[in-house]
Amino acid sequence: MVYLASANGGVSVATLQACQAACEKWATPLCVTPSIRSAYSEQVPVTAQITGPNIPADFQAKIEGEVVKYLASLPIGGTVARSALLTAIHKAVPQVTSATLVAPASNVPMPVDTVATPGDVLVTEV
Repeated sequence: MVYLASANGGVSVATLQACQAACEKWATPLCVTPSIRSAYSEQVPVTAQITGPNIPADFQAKIEGEVVKYLASLPIGGTVARSALLTAIHKAVPQVTSATLVAPASNVPMPVDTVATPGDVLVTEV
């Protein structure tokens, strides 16, 4: 079984059909029929509080951008790690001296057929 996903979650029927045809033509051993499926998507909301000197006015957009990049880098069936989310926050806004991740409350493992996609990203400067 091969699962496909895009940064937004599942893929289109046309993409599935093209991948199925390519696998059948180029990557199928004898006596095997490949099965291509679109992955499911699970939104992961992120809520955080940050502090630090000279936090830029556009901190929300910068942090959201890094969170989106991090989630897009995860494989299908990967785990959303809280430590990686905190790293994304600090990478996006180096002025942050303290970041508290409110949600997710723990690491979020995705099922084997599911890809993590961004939910609401809410960051508050305290």
